[in-house]
Amino acid sequence: MNTKTRDRLLQGTVGLIVAVIMVFVGYYLNSHLAREILSIEYVEIKTYLEPLELPREQWQELMRNESFMFHLTGLSTVELDLLQDQMPKIIPYDNEHDIVARILQGFLDEQRTILQHITSFFDKFDALTVKDVDDFVTFMHIHNLRLEVPYPLTLSNKMALKKPTNSLRKTIEPLIRTVELLMAEVQKYQPKRTGLIEIDLTLLNSGNTDGLVRPDAKLVLKPNNISIPLSGEIAQIPKHSMVTLSFWINEEKLTAEKDLQIRSPIINGEAIPINIELEDVRGKKIALRPKVSLPAGIKD
Repeated sequence: MNTKTRDRLLQGTVGLIVAVIMVFVGYYLNSHLAREILSIEYVEIKTYLEPLELPREQWQELMRNESFMFHLTGLSTVELDLLQDQMPKIIPYDNEHDIVARILQGFLDEQRTILQHITSFFDKFDALTVKDVDDFVTFMHIHNLRLEVPYPLTLSNKMALKKPTNSLRKTIEPLIRTVELLMAEVQKYQPKRTGLIEIDLTLLNSGNTDGLVRPDAKLVLKPNNISIPLSGEIAQIPKHSMVTLSFWINEEKLTAEKDLQIRSPIINGEAIPINIELEDVRGKKIALRPKVSLPAGIKD
């Protein structure tokens, strides 16, 4: 075999080996890049409190009030759900009762301001100018309290405002007393944890295919690695997206010993470090990015 033939044979062999290697590398890269890549990026643990219960009659009276319903239009969906779906009895998360207090206080302040305007209207009635009357009517309209007003406004027909304004005052005064009663009940409420929690996990799929997550997980208390069973629902995490999933303690699989081991630190607000063990449907563990602890004591 001459030198040229040997060189060609060697080049061909090397080329074949490189081609085979590239096929395997390509296959590996394709399978690696095409799969889902799941990770837990954020964890929120919500602790349930003992129910906050308000007097039913007074609460229903408030919910029938047009001014109060108008006041609620500025609230978020979460706040509206809290008031309309559960009240007058709610099982709130930590500090969620503060939302109720803030809403009631805001409405109470608003009604007191309206009553002050009405009182001032009568106290200064004889000295009111056309502009004063117009400003008063505009203020009432802003707060969704419409007065039948003769137009054009003149000093001679401002007397027509006396009767509807006085009727309005007679409805606001008892309304304020109702809200004050409800506020007193909220202020008496002493939040206490029940030991129940909801764990919200925000998962990221940075891969190129959709992923599936198992409906069961584990909350592991450190440093003794006490494993608490969790349950949720099987969920799909689309590629290049983030999804939040909720899990709860699986009461059916929880032993009496582990029940005490998890409830006690939750109720007492012990910020024990924990780990969340979650798998995809293939049984592969999903990485937990943040450091997580049980919620500390209820904030003042």
